[in-house]
Amino acid sequence: MFASLYQRVGGEAAIAVGQPGRVDGKRIVIVSSRVESAGVVAMFRQVRDEVTTWIHLDTGLPLSHSAHVVFGDKESFIETKFAGGQNGGFDVEVRSKRPSGEMARRVLHQAMPEGQAAFDPHAVIGALRAWKPEDGQHAYFFVLVGRHLWQNTVRLTGLESRRTRMGQFEALRIDGVARRLTRGLREDHSKEPRYYTMWISDDESRLPLLIKGKTEYGEVKAEMIDYTPP
Repeated sequence: MFASLYQRVGGEAAIAVGQPGRVDGKRIVIVSSRVESAGVVAMFRQVRDEVTTWIHLDTGLPLSHSAHVVFGDKESFIETKFAGGQNGGFDVEVRSKRPSGEMARRVLHQAMPEGQAAFDPHAVIGALRAWKPEDGQHAYFFVLVGRHLWQNTVRLTGLESRRTRMGQFEALRIDGVARRLTRGLREDHSKEPRYYTMWISDDESRLPLLIKGKTEYGEVKAEMIDYTPP
């Protein structure tokens, strides 16, 4: 098992990866994360996001995904059963708490382009850590964030020296853009594209050192401040 701690603007995030195991004959690993607002931000709005993903080690794709999200006075539970670690569409179950305290339940089906699979944020970090592109090389992939699918395009910009709370690193800079899609796989123009940059250490550990991005809520920055190796 290894664990990482990130400091975000207005909060903290922790990620833990368990030991490999087997479920229904598949080699899997469980990844859990928790993001929570802190400091001044928490005085105005509580934000908490707890996510657990079961990842198929042979394909690197998620098998299932469970999330508990609190955003101010809104609370929801999301359960996703992906396509068995393979390509194809899947269902997302969303249970939202109403002001009366009752739970509203919806099941949403997400189609996928032929021959394509969806990652979730945990699985895609693993995929990017394993990616070994040439300078300037592009790649694209699909990521389920909450209950929405986003199409991402990334490019290896080059090698940069980055100083972090953990020290000085030579790091691979990856620039990307994410565009939200509708259930029918068309671009959702009600949401602006999200641009982001990730720096991954250029060594055997391939640590995701720093992530910066722009969303409709403003700029987001997450920096790794602690890492416990397996």
